[in-house]
Amino acid sequence: MEKCDLIYEVSFDPLYRYSQFYTLITSFFSIFPLIYLVYFKLRRSTFNENIKFLYMLYFSQILISVLNNVIVFFHHVLIPFIAVSKCDLLVVPMKNRIFQSIGVFGISCPMLTILGISVERLLALIFARCYEHVRLHIGVLIGFIAILIDVIIIFLFFRNERFDQPSISYFMVPDTSGFKMNILCWTLLSANALNLIFNYFLIKVNTVLKEKWRNNSLSTRFQMEENIITTKFSTFISFLHVFFFSLYLAFTLFIRLLGPNFLTTQAELMSVRGVYITIPTYNLIIGVASCVMLRHLRAMKVAKVHAEVTIKYSGLEGSRNHDEAIFNVWKAQSATFK
Repeated sequence: MEKCDLIYEVSFDPLYRYSQFYTLITSFFSIFPLIYLVYFKLRRSTFNENIKFLYMLYFSQILISVLNNVIVFFHHVLIPFIAVSKCDLLVVPMKNRIFQSIGVFGISCPMLTILGISVERLLALIFARCYEHVRLHIGVLIGFIAILIDVIIIFLFFRNERFDQPSISYFMVPDTSGFKMNILCWTLLSANALNLIFNYFLIKVNTVLKEKWRNNSLSTRFQMEENIITTKFSTFISFLHVFFFSLYLAFTLFIRLLGPNFLTTQAELMSVRGVYITIPTYNLIIGVASCVMLRHLRAMKVAKVHAEVTIKYSGLEGSRNHDEAIFNVWKAQSATFK
């Protein structure tokens, strides 16, 4: 009964209650840009099939996380309106196990997949001269390994967790798994921060090699241009991911360490700990921002191609181009009549 009284206080705390509405609304509206991005932008893009598959996999994993959030927070928003007793506000252990596992997958698997994207972009750089002929197998293999590793991590993470007690929230990891959750989150954040730096240097290397291989085959030059564009896009989404995940962990650490100093009751402390808005905000922003970024990168690519293939017809250079074109025509005609 004591726990039921606590959950009642937490559920109707204004900060906690309004944050649930915010998370539900942002998660619901995140669905549409993510679907548009995956189905209309990435699926129809001209990227190599391997990187296209990995991008679609990454954003599909975020979409799974978003759908899980919609279900979970719809439950949290609705139940206080229809609960008959205070204990009705508690989350059933079996449901908690299922949705919490999906929630951990939705947070951790995209971070592993984006590491796999960097590996695929490195392979695209190493084998730039022949990568256009490489089939989809590499992307599928990297995606499968990322998912497999994440499933193993989640299994080991919850292996000894019994979930035998009703919980206040789907997103409050049991105390017995709290330490492991901290290790997982900080490890993934560190790996993705290093990956962000690696992507930055990968852009620089691709840019240098593109100029160095300027006289190589057209397919090689096209591959190098694609490497630069896709690596810039990967760096962009990696930066956003690291930024928002850092905010999430910093806020969590701040409340864990300093919260007891200014939050006087257990209900107040749990209310603030239960606020989950950083990752849902990222999920909303990343879909819209990625569509805008892809459009920007495509416009840059078109402008570069146009600048390289367009023949100038004005000024001194235009005069030379005109004379050279006429000379080539006369040369071709003379060869025909010989």
